[in-house]
Amino acid sequence: MIMRRKPVALVLGALIASTACSAPAEGESGAPQPVSQPAPASASPTTSPPANGGETSDATASSATRCGWFENPTPGNAWLSDRDRTWIVGTQGGHQADGDWPAFGDDQWIVTNGSSYGYGCACMSVRADADNGHVLRIDDARALPLSRCRADPALEEPRF
Repeated sequence: MIMRRKPVALVLGALIASTACSAPAEGESGAPQPVSQPAPASASPTTSPPANGGETSDATASSATRCGWFENPTPGNAWLSDRDRTWIVGTQGGHQADGDWPAFGDDQWIVTNGSSYGYGCACMSVRADADNGHVLRIDDARALPLSRCRADPALEEPRF
């Protein structure tokens, strides 16, 4: 299933504080680890301009790998909820992060609206503005098995 971005309206309620997290690399064995474990520090954060036309400064933007529930309930509306915060990826007529969303397989995506809108578990390497909770750019995104987010007690599965 390929996720497509289209502008759509969205009003989000209160947002919570932020955190970085990571998932084990492909091929790792052993017991499943929560997806909300802290990620290793990146070698060098990027410093290119924000994707939102200058709504933030480099002083407030940071690079991190964030893992949790990726939700796309309607066209263009998307966010990633990790253990401490909801990160806005896109809203109708407003902010849209640069970069590609995770590509989910049918077994990695819960359909909640129509034939393609819903949610899945993902890790995304992003540049984000922590002050307003916007993902500015997605450098890498990968879908994870639903069981990874469901096994993490720090993550609450979306309810539609």
